Amino acid sequence: DNELLVSGYTISNLALDQSYPTFNSPQCGFGIGCYSDGWILKYSLNNKSSSTVAINLGQSVSLVASNCQGSVTWSNGMTGASIDVSPTGTTSYTATCSAFGCSTNSTIQVNVNPCSQAISLTQTDNILSGTSATPIKIKAINTIDAINSIGNPPTNAAAKYAAGKSINLNAGFKVEIGSIFEAKISNTPCNE
Repeated sequence: DNELLVSGYTISNLALDQSYPTFNSPQCGFGIGCYSDGWILKYSLNNKSSSTVAINLGQSVSLVASNCQGSVTWSNGMTGASIDVSPTGTTSYTATCSAFGCSTNSTIQVNVNPCSQAISLTQTDNILSGTSATPIKIKAINTIDAINSIGNPPTNAAAKYAAGKSINLNAGFKVEIGSIFEAKISNTPCNE
């Protein structure tokens, strides 16, 4: 199953199971608790279990509010038990389950990795800053193609390129004297 539990269950027989995070639910109706309890907020992606989900820029993820016995409203204004999101930056989404006069909510954070599939650096993408301790980092899941310059005398610069498959330093690419350049092929280039 590629869905994972993020939040939800407050039903007493599950309360002792620490794998089910709980949330405070309002008390309403007949003193027996809220009828909207027992729903869960999940996401579908890569069989990982966490209260947050990480995606790459341009990817989407399905967020699912399962077992809500009423209506679901999301913090981004969408409604329905399931939504597909593709944020351009880290974003939190809250689902509110409203049923039988009560409401409960749960939140999941979607972290967006700004790493692209491929990057092409042209002569207008020259790197003119960065130091050996804090180089300018260029990251790509697959490939970096570069014809840019690192530094511009008398300005020194530092850059680190990381890619999963290839870094192509094409005609026109140059590192000026006094500047620092590092290229690395990595299994996890977006984390470099």
